[in-house]
Amino acid sequence: MTNDLLTKEDLSLFTSGTRLTLGSIYFQEGFKDTLANFDLLVREMPKTRNYLVFGGLEHIARYLQNL
Repeated sequence: MTNDLLTKEDLSLFTSGTRLTLGSIYFQEGFKDTLANFDLLVREMPKTRNYLVFGGLEHIARYLQNL
């Protein structure tokens, strides 16, 4: 069974309002052609876990390259 409600193109919608605000400010302040980086932050790992899996980076990178 496939889930047609979510496509790869929709993955960029999974972001916080803070990221959108930062992007807007960078653009308004003339930083639109300046490279920027963003970090993945995990506030607290459960004590029973010793690793983190981050999914979707490939799609995010491809999306940003095609802007």
